[in-house]
Amino acid sequence: MTSSKLSSFQFFSLLFLTRLLTIFTYIPAYTKDILLSDMVLMGALQCVTDILLLLPVYFLFRKSENKSVTEIIAERSPAAAKAAAVIYCAVFLYFTLTTVSRLDLFAGTIVFSETNVNYTLIFAVLSCGYGAYLGIEALGRGAVLMLVLAAATVIFVLATLTDDIDTLNFTPLFYNGAAPFLKTLVKSASRSVELAVIAAAAGEVKDGKTKGCLIWIITSAAAAALIFFFEAGVMGEFTSTQLFPFHSLAAIADFSMFRRLDSIITVVWLLCAFFKTALLFYCAARLLSLHFKRISFNAALAAFSAVSAAGCFYVTGSINRFVILDSSTVKTISIFLCALLIPVTALILQRRKKYA
Repeated sequence: MTSSKLSSFQFFSLLFLTRLLTIFTYIPAYTKDILLSDMVLMGALQCVTDILLLLPVYFLFRKSENKSVTEIIAERSPAAAKAAAVIYCAVFLYFTLTTVSRLDLFAGTIVFSETNVNYTLIFAVLSCGYGAYLGIEALGRGAVLMLVLAAATVIFVLATLTDDIDTLNFTPLFYNGAAPFLKTLVKSASRSVELAVIAAAAGEVKDGKTKGCLIWIITSAAAAALIFFFEAGVMGEFTSTQLFPFHSLAAIADFSMFRRLDSIITVVWLLCAFFKTALLFYCAARLLSLHFKRISFNAALAAFSAVSAAGCFYVTGSINRFVILDSSTVKTISIFLCALLIPVTALILQRRKKYA
């Protein structure tokens, strides 16, 4: 494992790829109470929810910039730090399973509809374990290169669809009221495992985290709003009938001799899934090895990879198990716990130590 710290740009490039994957895998069935124009506004307002949820982490790192949330808690209560580390690991495992199950749903229904991809996905999960073994700095370097490819691909696909936008496809804002919109906005925030990653792994990042985080929040929200804008403007109500609208949008796009640009988007999607899963593996293994001295990083990583592979084998291939697993309620609780409650607890302990 490489133990070198990564730059702020590398770290937030990683997080941008994971957020991009979340946008790619948006399923309209989860937001059926709001209309298309509301989705565009929701993507833009994601920056507001991100900033609000990250405020406790911001105040924490003003005093302890080079430490993670669990390390700050450990200075006051090692037992509480162990409990927090276990919670973070459980959340990272859960989001790993939901990420791979969505990938299985995509591969099994769109790419390889007549092929069982379970064993292929298990191999992919184990490959992500190897990526985590290389270290977060190696993942960060790869993410910078991948960011260029992903951004260029998305911009290219959207640029080819500019002439296909129909303003009549857009609906009035809050047509069904503000309450469904706010409820969906909270659900959207609950898919942001990046907020938990920032709290758990910020100690791995060099200086410039605050500026880098702000840029990441703004660019992520802009990307979401832009993609939702094109989905609404080009496909209209057809968007709500699609399992993965952005893939359908890419299938419509064409440029000169190039047809069905969804093949390019599929490659970007798979690579983003690799970086996200490898990052979650790394964060979980590091937390266990850091707060449980008898557990080495490699042993924790091997165990986490094996459990994830076994869990994926059980979940994948069944739409019923996917629906049960991919719960908005569980995700909301998980993210508010890791991004808000635990950092607030760390902030209180930090203050108590200061005035003790």
